Amino acid sequence: MKKYTSKECIESLKLAAKELPDNFTTFEYSKWASKNNKPNLDAVKARLGVSSFGEALKKAGISTFQKNVEGYSQEEILAALERAKKEFNSYLPRWRYDAWAKKNNLPSSMSLTRKLNSSWEELFPMKKKPTKLGRYSTEDCKKALVEAIKHFGHARFTMAQYNSWAVEHNNPAHTTILTRTGEKWSDLLEEAFQTYLNKHPSKYRSISKSEVAPKIFSQSEAIEYLKCSKITFVKYAEKNGVQPFKVAGSKKASIKLYWQDDLDFLYDKIPRRERNKKK
Repeated sequence: MKKYTSKECIESLKLAAKELPDNFTTFEYSKWASKNNKPNLDAVKARLGVSSFGEALKKAGISTFQKNVEGYSQEEILAALERAKKEFNSYLPRWRYDAWAKKNNLPSSMSLTRKLNSSWEELFPMKKKPTKLGRYSTEDCKKALVEAIKHFGHARFTMAQYNSWAVEHNNPAHTTILTRTGEKWSDLLEEAFQTYLNKHPSKYRSISKSEVAPKIFSQSEAIEYLKCSKITFVKYAEKNGVQPFKVAGSKKASIKLYWQDDLDFLYDKIPRRERNKKK
């Protein structure tokens, strides 16, 4: 086994902080280190003389990194849990908690479940805390989409973009809307856009369903959309679990198709220095 110096371990952590998403976990670092032939977590902690991942990051000077699961004490985890229950006073979906926690520099949902050895449903039980679904009627859900269209200025926003907006404006998540209405996302967007058109007839021309539905990209189109090389696309798609939703054609001449939602998600995962490279 190769022996690494303290300098090599610190450089490895700094490089990982640049290439991996914010708040990357020990698992993500270990996977990245193995793939890139870098020192594993045990080697880093041993060489730097620390007992936790958080301490190693601190020695590497990564001050903007939010604490990893290991870096939080039991008291900090319990304090974050209590604060979330007081502020929301309702059943709290993981995605909404994580958005709130990131904004307030608090432990992630994964930190809570791992440190407390509990499932999310045990921490925020639906029976004791009524869900948002019960608070929103079908009319509320459709009204939220009309408000989102007014905010974005169009109906081509992705579900991820909608959810980010919904958190800030206390509106139902896209999953709540789909569950409550029982309709397809593209159909809901078309209906909401037409409702908006009726209220503002001079602003937009009538559009078809195909124009508001999520766009589909072939792999070559996806690479052009993300402005990166094929090598970079494949590398980060595999790393972040982005896969084609359909493979069309024969084995010899297949075409991989991707949803725009997945590509927008992947765009944020690719470091800026990896973009605009054509290879």
